[in-house]
Amino acid sequence: MIGFARMLKNGFEQTGHQVTECHPRPFFARFAKKQSFMGKWCAYADKYLRFPRQLRHQVRKWKTDLVHVCDHSNALYLPAIQELPHTITCHDVIAIRSGLGHFQQAQVGKLGKKLQSRILANLRTAEYVNCDSENSRDDLTELAPELANKSNVIHLGFNQPMMPIEESVARKLLREKLPAATKPFILHVGNDAWYKNRMAVLGVFSLFRKSFGQPVQLALVGPPLNKEHSSYAIREGFIDEVIVVESSSTEVLRALYSKAIALVFPSLYEGFGWPPLEAQACGCPVIASPLGSLSEILANGGIIEHPDNLEAYASTLSRLENDDVFRNQEITKGHENAKRFDAQNTITAYLKTYEDILARRKATS
Repeated sequence: MIGFARMLKNGFEQTGHQVTECHPRPFFARFAKKQSFMGKWCAYADKYLRFPRQLRHQVRKWKTDLVHVCDHSNALYLPAIQELPHTITCHDVIAIRSGLGHFQQAQVGKLGKKLQSRILANLRTAEYVNCDSENSRDDLTELAPELANKSNVIHLGFNQPMMPIEESVARKLLREKLPAATKPFILHVGNDAWYKNRMAVLGVFSLFRKSFGQPVQLALVGPPLNKEHSSYAIREGFIDEVIVVESSSTEVLRALYSKAIALVFPSLYEGFGWPPLEAQACGCPVIASPLGSLSEILANGGIIEHPDNLEAYASTLSRLENDDVFRNQEITKGHENAKRFDAQNTITAYLKTYEDILARRKATS
């Protein structure tokens, strides 16, 4: 969550606070290839064995008032800072719940399960936990009830500008950067993890293209199709209509949102869910699942359909394409919904949390 940490740092510095970032630096990892088995374990050694000692030394050296661990996966650092006022942000508990066997689709090895168990055990010791959504807080406190009175919800705010791009500019940008995007397209943004439900996206596209009445494409921002997904697209006869964008600049992403028929987002679980909000900020209608946090963050805008109902997704896409009044209504509602997630609101809420933690420490000292 580098973007999240940078957003906080910039916001706090603008309000006159002194902020120092501290993160693991490669030491053991320098001696192995990054993507190799040995490279993975060397990176773990840097992160979980070497860095906690460095962190303990640094926070004392800097005479730190408060430490904020910006991602719950780094809960293993908490023992190094227990004597100092601190908080940690929990973005979601997908990996923890996967390690506990809550999701049949998630295959987690023995070491992965042990790591997630340790992360949860250390989260239980946190002085305070900030969650990105009510859904994530509910999931966390179900696993660790003792955190119910030591946690709150602070919605994330945009850490980069997201707004519509004028149609002619978007068309020109996509023509230059994505020449394969020559037809109207529906869009999905996300990786191919089980909970992103890419197969449902492909299923929706298969249904929609049969009723659309003209050539249409599917733009996927994320990794290439895996073997199962490629086989399905070939079998359904639309593999050549799939455009994969493995990496994109913010400008290209904004252009895709601005030109798409809609963002289709049938996730099986989300701890927050940035793409629907980015799409809404850029004037792109959103059809999304109600599962996880999505019904929460899309409460004021967005078309909600269960991910099992692919026909409903396809039908809604057809209506968005053929009914301008409906489309404009959804764009307006989405834009208003996205306004709720302002970075300044996030900064203000975190500063209030810090003040409360420091006040409690002072009262008990």
